[in-house]
Amino acid sequence: MVALAGCSALPEKDAPSKTQQPSEATDAHDGSVKVTDAWAKAADPADTDMTAVFASLTYAGGAKESVQVTGARCDAADMCMLHEVVTENGKSTMREAEGGFTLKAGESFMLEPGGPHIMLMGLTKPLAAGESIALTLEIEGMDDVDFTAVVKDFAGAEENYDDMGSDDGQ
Repeated sequence: MVALAGCSALPEKDAPSKTQQPSEATDAHDGSVKVTDAWAKAADPADTDMTAVFASLTYAGGAKESVQVTGARCDAADMCMLHEVVTENGKSTMREAEGGFTLKAGESFMLEPGGPHIMLMGLTKPLAAGESIALTLEIEGMDDVDFTAVVKDFAGAEENYDDMGSDDGQ
């Protein structure tokens, strides 16, 4: 198992402000998905090659009762994965969210430290506090949703990362 920083819940004093401005998102038609309060944990590839993105996702509803977020893309990383956090043997463990995230009509789905989030892996550049990064959500049966996340300093606690089937035990 490998330990990662930035994805566990922290006391309120360590978490970014809850009074963030909504991020920009594509909202071109009824039944769309809206992304608000998007932020990414600051990171430098010299120190770590991954970080996480958090936000509130809301599906407005329409012909479907729910939609499935199946992936994400970001030019600041070689790979993006949708992650969930589960408790196993008393420890929080991060792993890929099989099937993605289900967004129910009219409800907010929170991407947050210690919970579901978008993991950016293989960072291609430093992400410094105050910068913004562009991301895209891939949604089954719908147009992709582009949004911007503000980069913030965040001293997240470490948690274990599921080895996702590697044979070396790391």
